[in-house]
Amino acid sequence: MSAVNQEDVFSSYDFDTASFGTNEAEEKAYFSDYIEACRADGMDVYLLEYTTDRNLITQIETYCKKKAFIII
Repeated sequence: MSAVNQEDVFSSYDFDTASFGTNEAEEKAYFSDYIEACRADGMDVYLLEYTTDRNLITQIETYCKKKAFIII
């Protein structure tokens, strides 16, 4: 495996209500640990996030730049 595409590390989307949200700290930590382990194993990491929250977008961009992840 050479890459992983992970959805909803920071953000969440409720399909029942068609609304955007933010993941709880525990869920964010779970996914962050997973993708950082993938990166440490040499994989490319792609994040797919669902949000319109400008502050959350900035957090995601900063995190991805620091970790060399790609936002899609």
